[in-house]
Amino acid sequence: MNPGTWVRWPPLIGWQHCNVKDPYTINITWDELNGWVLTETDPETYQRKADTKIHLRAGGKAGSGRQSIFLVTAWASEILDKRYISEGMPSGGSMPPQNITINGHALGADGIRWLAVPDGGDVDVTPIVKNKDYYNFGVGAQKYTPYISVNHNAVQLDPDTVVDGATFCVGQLLPFELDGLPVFVNAVGKWTLPGKYVNEPWQLFTTDPVTGAESYFGSVNYRVNPDLLAITGQNLTTHCWYVNQPGGTVGVNANLHFSNGQYASVAAMGKISVFRPTAEITKVDRPFFFTLSYTNALTCMLELGNSSGDGAMSYWVTVHSQYYGNANITQLVTLGYSNPLYDFSDERCDGTGSYNVTPTIIFSNSTNSSPLHLDDGPYLIWEDPNTVSISARDFVQFCPQGGIPVTLGIVNWNANATARQDSMYETGSYRIPLFRDRPAPTLRMSFRSGRKLFIKKKILMHTYLRILFITALGFLALNSWAEQPPSCADEGVETKIVDGFFMGVSDLYGYTNTSPDRDLAFSIWTTNKIWATNNTRVTFPTKPEFAWQVELFDTNGVAVPKTAAGKNAGTKFLDFGLKTAVVRSTLGPEPNAQHWVAMEKSMSRGGLLLFRPSDFFKIEKPGKYTLRIRFQILTFPRTGPTSGDYTNNLIRFPPLDYTLVKK
Repeated sequence: MNPGTWVRWPPLIGWQHCNVKDPYTINITWDELNGWVLTETDPETYQRKADTKIHLRAGGKAGSGRQSIFLVTAWASEILDKRYISEGMPSGGSMPPQNITINGHALGADGIRWLAVPDGGDVDVTPIVKNKDYYNFGVGAQKYTPYISVNHNAVQLDPDTVVDGATFCVGQLLPFELDGLPVFVNAVGKWTLPGKYVNEPWQLFTTDPVTGAESYFGSVNYRVNPDLLAITGQNLTTHCWYVNQPGGTVGVNANLHFSNGQYASVAAMGKISVFRPTAEITKVDRPFFFTLSYTNALTCMLELGNSSGDGAMSYWVTVHSQYYGNANITQLVTLGYSNPLYDFSDERCDGTGSYNVTPTIIFSNSTNSSPLHLDDGPYLIWEDPNTVSISARDFVQFCPQGGIPVTLGIVNWNANATARQDSMYETGSYRIPLFRDRPAPTLRMSFRSGRKLFIKKKILMHTYLRILFITALGFLALNSWAEQPPSCADEGVETKIVDGFFMGVSDLYGYTNTSPDRDLAFSIWTTNKIWATNNTRVTFPTKPEFAWQVELFDTNGVAVPKTAAGKNAGTKFLDFGLKTAVVRSTLGPEPNAQHWVAMEKSMSRGGLLLFRPSDFFKIEKPGKYTLRIRFQILTFPRTGPTSGDYTNNLIRFPPLDYTLVKK
């Protein structure tokens, strides 16, 4: 038999790694008599290579923000016979799991490798055994898909859409939880929630110096505590109450620690929507006026409205809600009464909580609208001078079942009047100057983020309605959120004296260096002897286009751009004058003018509403600004002894510069 070449067909390849060589040489000799003998050399070359690659595809939508976790198991058995080709059990033994790596990381002693893979990801999970040339292996994986649930798994959030049941009401308690995970030892991570929300109640307290016991007082308030968004231990939850729309994407990231010492990070996202009930003023009972009663030689009763309830601050607010709950009004007041017991500049709750509105609305079905009614007539019995000054903020609130109250809007109103004994009449006679009754108010709603107000009885926050009233016998005006005033009260900037009259400007509380977001007030004073010459009655224009000329300058003297309202102010300033159709009387003014009785500065309290500078100018940068205002009034000097002996006198005061400070 002649020597030849033998070729083997390639074997079937399973899940294995192979990179071996096994050369073999046979020395044989051919003997005609005896046959084969080992005298001739016949070399054989043997080489085998095989590599199976296993990939894990996570599935899902790439870029969704979700990162799933996989429990990957693997084994490997070494093949000692380099020419072993069977698909059955190899001739070697199983290798320790710690010697097997998946994606560059060794298996744990339990044969597990935890892997985190984002949606749409592709990971090589081929088992690798270092320094081994020939082995079979196997690999398997179990997927855990994390998701965010709300209300103890009642709703599972979707990262792309707001699913049914994922729309919640402001004030509703929302417990979030990261679900869909395997058993782990502990975790660290953080939640991210879309604004605007609160997540922690708090309350003022005092500490007993002896026992150390804490005694809580005042209202239970709410704030944002970032520490409550942290994930620690096995607690994968957080919670919040939303106080405003619209919602958004809830996110969570957590790094899990497993019993085999390995770590893997997961992430999940989900969309929510937040519903906010609405409030609107649907009716205002008018007119508003102050009345005097119980007058005697010592005291009088000064009241907004009368004993029948007419003329008091009275309005109706309708609340619209799609959720169960109740609506009410809580009132905060600042009082400036002649009686020092009711004279305070800090806001306080009128009552113990909810104002006594009629009624507190209970929403008992999925769609409901119902009105709240406020009727408020502040009064004071006091001696001369008797002043009733109130600045009120009425918080219209909605509280869903099991939730916290959320402010839907704030109705701001002021009332101010002073009654004096009238020396021109008999002892015990009091009078107050008349104001013009403005048209019915219109509702303006806006939102401010991140602003909070704490008082000792109630915390009310987040959004507000503004509504402007001017009373018939006092004024009702709106004011901005209170800030600590920079200077002492009863200050003001004054014009020069012209024909015995001069003007003063401050904010509504008598302070200067005012924020542009705070309303200003003006006063008309006289140096003329009151009543003797009867030269104290004046008329001033009420509409901005007639009332003043106004400009604003920054510290470099550059004019600040005006808003649409600011551009309108003063456009008809020169149209108001001696020919204006006004009547020298307190019985009723011409539509564009208001009658007033100027007083000595020392006898005057309060002022007339001017405007809020931020409504007139586009003030964007912090710093000091100069507001330049020019006023004009009509006076009526006496020309003879009878009531008709007077003439009209137009006074246009020199411009007044008032400092504003934007922080």
